[in-house]
Amino acid sequence: MGDKGDSVTFSDSKKRVTLLDVARVSGVSKGTVDRALHNREGINPVVKLKIIDTARQLNYKPNRIARSLSIKKTTTIGLIYPQEPSFYWEKIRKGFDAAASELEEFGLETIHGRFESLFDDCEAGIIRNIDLLIKGDVSAVVVVPYDTEPVQNKIAELNAAGIPVITLSTDISNAGERIFFLGADNYQIGRAAAGLIGKFLRGQGDLLVVSMPLDTVSYHFRFRGFQEVIKQDYPDIRIVSHYRSNKYLELHDRLNLKDIIFSHKLDGVYVMTSDPILGQVAAIVEETVEPDRLVLVGHEVNDNIHHLLQRNIITAVICQHPFSQGYQTLKMLYQYIFDRKKPKSKVLKARIDIFTKENSMSYDQGTDLY
Repeated sequence: MGDKGDSVTFSDSKKRVTLLDVARVSGVSKGTVDRALHNREGINPVVKLKIIDTARQLNYKPNRIARSLSIKKTTTIGLIYPQEPSFYWEKIRKGFDAAASELEEFGLETIHGRFESLFDDCEAGIIRNIDLLIKGDVSAVVVVPYDTEPVQNKIAELNAAGIPVITLSTDISNAGERIFFLGADNYQIGRAAAGLIGKFLRGQGDLLVVSMPLDTVSYHFRFRGFQEVIKQDYPDIRIVSHYRSNKYLELHDRLNLKDIIFSHKLDGVYVMTSDPILGQVAAIVEETVEPDRLVLVGHEVNDNIHHLLQRNIITAVICQHPFSQGYQTLKMLYQYIFDRKKPKSKVLKARIDIFTKENSMSYDQGTDLY
């Protein structure tokens, strides 16, 4: 009969072994092995290293199900993220749900705190959700932050309360207050966007940039990367206007953009964000210029953007992997809580892809399985 606690599998055998087997090979007690492998105090450092080396040779892996049952504790993680644009954040949610489903047997529960979007009064929504989680019994928090001082202070408050914080998709300036950040490298995204436009325009032309007045570290770096490549590698491309809007283009925005595109006889437009603004700008471009005359680059794909790519209204989009970001964040955070296993880096860069007319059909593969 094997022990009912943690167990291991020998690398050269299918035999299921217990924590006691590691103790016997190491020549110490089971309690000493437990202290060594869970980084607890009260153990000689030399003995600890010997136990860790033995466990590694035996391919030791904790039996998380048995451990969760033995401590009879539920791990609750709070998830704070936007609702809009829904096509993007629903993929994040599906990633969360897929990871939570896999970890449910280990006692994981999630609480979803949603705020409208990274616009308008989102600061209040983020803070309200954090306050609710502080009052509850949460083990950690994943948050998509708005990089303002009140939000930074509230995240610091979580940290001071011993609640680990992970930032997702966008980061905060006081990065020391979070365990890690997972998201795309927006500096590289901006550089990639500039490279695409530079090549499509063959190194020369007049350009409009459309963005939003977002107080996020991510958008700051995205625009910085874009500007640097245009200035360094494509000096004959001129940014004639940088138009900032809110989350939707109102009538006056649409009229202003139409006038800018027409009066400057633009060669390209870079929309620093996704649908719905990208789709609205595409509609203005279609109304204002001849087909295929203007290069339009933006971000993220949904059914509407896919359709516009197929019709050659949008030239290319740069996409993150929201499903994967939600999934990996929750899995890695659970590893940190359960095993105190930190990622190799405090900044984890998500993959990005470029979609054009020719490959945009595959943009949603995989996420519809959950």
